[in-house]
Amino acid sequence: MKIAHIIWGIETGGAETMLVDIINEQVRKEKVALYVVNDLINQQLLNKIDKRCDIKLFRRKIGSKNFMPWIMLNVYLIKYNPDVIHFHLEGMRKMVFHPAPKVFTIHNMYTSGVEYHKYQALYAISNAVKERTKKQGFESTTIWNGIHPDNIQIKQKIIGGKKPFYRFVCVGRLYTPHKGQDILIHALSILKSKNITNYHLDLIGEGESKKQLESMISKMKLDSHVTMLGQRDRMYVYSHLCKYDLFILPSRSEGFGLSLAEAMCAKVPVLTSDLEGPMEVIDNGRLGMFFKSEDSEDLATKIESYMERGENSYILNAAYDFAKMNFDIDITAQQYLTAYRNLFHLK
Repeated sequence: MKIAHIIWGIETGGAETMLVDIINEQVRKEKVALYVVNDLINQQLLNKIDKRCDIKLFRRKIGSKNFMPWIMLNVYLIKYNPDVIHFHLEGMRKMVFHPAPKVFTIHNMYTSGVEYHKYQALYAISNAVKERTKKQGFESTTIWNGIHPDNIQIKQKIIGGKKPFYRFVCVGRLYTPHKGQDILIHALSILKSKNITNYHLDLIGEGESKKQLESMISKMKLDSHVTMLGQRDRMYVYSHLCKYDLFILPSRSEGFGLSLAEAMCAKVPVLTSDLEGPMEVIDNGRLGMFFKSEDSEDLATKIESYMERGENSYILNAAYDFAKMNFDIDITAQQYLTAYRNLFHLK
């Protein structure tokens, strides 16, 4: 089977990171090509793609009316002649003319759906995304996002009850309209107003809201309680999650929650907003704590409650087992290959 993946850019977002993982699994058994349209390239992430993958970078400038990158993309598709073309992120379908079957992965809860009718198959990264897609008038198949459970260092010591000091962590793109780090900062200021100060938060990630968050931290006098670590690669995250006492995902919009699953595989307690995607990852609350989305007061209450109660070894072990069983990238990649074959009768 010959597979062509098409995406706007290779940066450090969830869709791009997952695509790199899928390619590296698929290329073990099939021929795989990756076509990157725009000049949005994270070289570190690009370097992680298996050398057996045929990579073409067209380096189109964002907003450019130059059609040459699109022409070259179609020329390469003709030469490669894939059995299936897999799109990631919307807006590219109308520019691709190769007759091969075309599929699309819906990576978030805000994709417009205007192109859905142009695909032979739609894949949703969670049941929550699948339900939203159904409300938009289209059927899709759920294929959960995947991680590398065996590469994540596990927290060895589980401690119940109060501790003298707590280390919190939040991993994700610094973009508050979706990721909600401002909600978390507000929650910490509420704790401080109640004279609860025995904690420190590390924010891992880069993004458009960095200055906004820096300003909030300074204004609320939380400089000694919050550190912005910037972007860290996956191996750093995988080896450091186990050093924290609580992972917090305060998102306003989240189709799945890869970082949540990673924390569960590190046997770190998790606290997430009650969005459908993250709630699916923690099995509707059975495997983690949750707060009312966008409610910093409720988030502060849940953090305080955790600090009073401590860790629960039964929940942590169950969360680990659930994440490892359901969110392994090997399973994700194989499910895509099976879906291609079943839909298009490919060998």
